[in-house]
Amino acid sequence: MKILILSSVSLKSGTGLRIRSIAGHLAKVGHEVWITGKDIDKIDNVKTINIKKHFGPVTYLSGIRAGLSVLRNTFDVVIASKPHPVSCIPVLLKRPKSKLILDFDDLEHAYWKDTPFYILMKLFENMFPKKFDAVTVHNEYLRKYLIGMGVKTEKIINLPQGIECDLFKNIKRRKTQKKTIIYMAHLGVAAKDLDFILKGIRKLLEKRNDVVFSVIGGGPKLEYYKKLSKDIGIEKHVRFEGMVKHSDIPKHLSYASVAVNYMKPNEANRSRSSIKIREYLASGIPVVCNIFGPDLAQFKNFVFDFKPDNEYDFAEKVDEALRSNGSKKGRQYVLSKFNWGNIIKKFSEVLETKL
Repeated sequence: MKILILSSVSLKSGTGLRIRSIAGHLAKVGHEVWITGKDIDKIDNVKTINIKKHFGPVTYLSGIRAGLSVLRNTFDVVIASKPHPVSCIPVLLKRPKSKLILDFDDLEHAYWKDTPFYILMKLFENMFPKKFDAVTVHNEYLRKYLIGMGVKTEKIINLPQGIECDLFKNIKRRKTQKKTIIYMAHLGVAAKDLDFILKGIRKLLEKRNDVVFSVIGGGPKLEYYKKLSKDIGIEKHVRFEGMVKHSDIPKHLSYASVAVNYMKPNEANRSRSSIKIREYLASGIPVVCNIFGPDLAQFKNFVFDFKPDNEYDFAEKVDEALRSNGSKKGRQYVLSKFNWGNIIKKFSEVLETKL
């Protein structure tokens, strides 16, 4: 089959990692795959159409134009990533004779609460899914949300959140002079919860000073978090590594003594399926994360859970995790269940037989 994927965000974001893997593994099982988007690195056997970055809305217009341009070709399937204009408008304007799929991977409007974008994002999320032949989701909360918005149950397809398991199968833990605590994220609108983690690290440093907190990832809020770490007096214990290639993530995780995450109890986080928790566990390192939402519930027995918004309890659990060896069962669970190769083989069968 000939498949086009229209991305609406940077391919270096969490959603971008999902879309890259979907594209790459669809190509591995024999499909001809094209993808448009910002910040696209080479993907084996995938034809890439890079959207140039401009100022603000001009990038959106550039993305819409790129989508319209590539849709001059004929495709069997067109997948739009997220219910955003940049990915959905080209499809709906052109109305190609293809099966149209929308990958609905979170509730974007919930990240923009108390801003002018909130109503606009919610409008897109309520309007666009009904216009596609099928909508893919990765957890039960999103499925129920779409049904509540009027999307027919039979149109919703489960496409779980996977990881590139081969990257983590042979990872080797390395010793460092100081204990390294690691956090990975694209530092954009979805990374608001790093505020809490930095303050939790400050609490930990009141107990022990033999730790370094390493933040892996870049994005528009990078400078904000550098300033915050300085303002709360922990900048000497924090390293901001910036954006790294995804293929280099295992190397960084190999130096980590503990990996951390925080999911503030809100609608945005309830709809997410965490890539970082899967990759942390696949690396075999101890993981500290509060359990919130249907996705994280399945990892409850494999992580050090803590009370939401409680910096002291977070610090206590990190301290406890630093004395542990991680979860072998958690590693096995992730490597066996969330391999993108297996997930996409099943999805490919759905594309070929049920759409």
